[in-house]
Amino acid sequence: MTPLYKKILFTILILGFAVRVAGVGYGLPLWLVADEPPFVLAALKMIELKTIIPGLHAEEFKSFLYYPPYLSYILIPILGIILGFKYFSFEGSLADFTNYLGADLSYFFVGARLLSVALAVLSIYLVYRTAKNIFKEEWPALLSSFFIATSSLHIILSMTSRQWLAISLIHLSVIYFLTEPALSFKKRYFLSVLVAGVGMGISVISSLSVILIILYCLFFEEKKIFELLREKFVYLLAFMFIALAFLPLILYPSSLGFGRDVTASESKLVLQFILAPFAFLARILFAEPFLVLSSAVGLVFAFFYQRKIFWPFLIFILAYSYIFNFAFRFEDRFLSPLLPLICILAGFGLWKFFNYLYRFEKLIATAIIAVFIILPAIFSLRLGYLAYAGDSRENMRAWIEEGLPPDAKIIVSARLLRVSSNKEALLEQEKIDKNSLRQVERSEIYFGKNPIYPSFHALNLNSIENPDFFADIEKYIADNSYEYMVLAETDYRKNPELHERFKKIAEEGEFIVSFGEDSPVSISESFLGGSPFLLLETKELGPKVSLYNLPAAGRAR
Repeated sequence: MTPLYKKILFTILILGFAVRVAGVGYGLPLWLVADEPPFVLAALKMIELKTIIPGLHAEEFKSFLYYPPYLSYILIPILGIILGFKYFSFEGSLADFTNYLGADLSYFFVGARLLSVALAVLSIYLVYRTAKNIFKEEWPALLSSFFIATSSLHIILSMTSRQWLAISLIHLSVIYFLTEPALSFKKRYFLSVLVAGVGMGISVISSLSVILIILYCLFFEEKKIFELLREKFVYLLAFMFIALAFLPLILYPSSLGFGRDVTASESKLVLQFILAPFAFLARILFAEPFLVLSSAVGLVFAFFYQRKIFWPFLIFILAYSYIFNFAFRFEDRFLSPLLPLICILAGFGLWKFFNYLYRFEKLIATAIIAVFIILPAIFSLRLGYLAYAGDSRENMRAWIEEGLPPDAKIIVSARLLRVSSNKEALLEQEKIDKNSLRQVERSEIYFGKNPIYPSFHALNLNSIENPDFFADIEKYIADNSYEYMVLAETDYRKNPELHERFKKIAEEGEFIVSFGEDSPVSISESFLGGSPFLLLETKELGPKVSLYNLPAAGRAR
């Protein structure tokens, strides 16, 4: 590798790191990212209980951990260090310390997210190494790493501590070990199966990487399938994978608690099944057109020049799409295991297309590759900036903390937005719905207010599910002299009648400030939202939330 190539790779790694680390504080101290808390909470609970076998304390974990525990294992030393620093810098009793932690877990989420960023940078490097192993050339390898470094979906998944980035890395690691020429035949397959088996402790979706191993063996290896079936080594690998696959279930039998998301029993149209790969990839086509177009071109060139990767990559993409269509559904984040393959094909496709066109039209070829590099880089930088600027809900919360008087009475009706409350407001909330209190509320009751953030008489409605309470919400707000209302513009409860009533209450008051614009791009939901040019038009991520000063006449009624 020449110094020039090293500098290019280093620049790509720095770019990938920068646009991801910018978002590690996104949304905090609010819990806006779906499926992120289970792993952090499980790691902290294991530290508290001094165990790495959550199955021995199933009741303690079942309310929040419904995935295999390995990702939480990885987080234990990271969160343990943070916990240690907090403990030795804290003055007070153990009960004080426990409740102080419960009031804000932001540092622990940042630690978990930094791990995701590190895994993302490793992924960028492994894509480079894998593409280099396959194509034996620097440029397609560098372009492949660039594509994953600037992939909006990969960036969004890297900013949070959800399991999808780790699942993607499992599939990528399997391909890397399979293609690593420095390893012997047995070492390549041993390490690949080992990674796939260990991956089962992160998600059962890692089992699909076995399809990659089989396809690689069929199309890359000189040995016939019948020869392999006569070798004991193959059966040892199968036994190892099965043992590793069942180990997470032994450690935590509730690892498959996501079963409610399985849609295999639902009826689906035959045409829907046939078109599954196109419907699946269409989600990323509109959001990342330069990546997908380059990948499609790469697939065409692979058919003519790299037939060995054409068939396994194509078959795996098709098989993965069909399996997800049958067993689950289509979500942007479900594409993450396919991203390494798509990026490797994209790097190869752009390189081959440039070389082909450069022979005839040097200027056009140079202009095309410049566009395919500059625009994805701009989009990724913009996404990093938007993540750094924060979500509309965290920005609304920050404005309230600075702009409203202490103990102001606030009604908050916006999904996943909560304002720190004083004890009086929380006891009021407990009377309305005793099941609505979480640890953060219990910590605020313990201290009388939040020990870290400014607190108000804030009634956060997003966790209240008592239908009787909402039956006459207008009278309740007036009788209890609430002064302000925070309202989400969209009907997050899917209750149009109630939402219209809230809007009417707000409209009777005075508008103060709003944040957000209901952007289709969502880090919280790992949703790309359409054209990448939307990123340039978007001013702030998150739903539109507005603050109103309620009429004094209504409060005095």
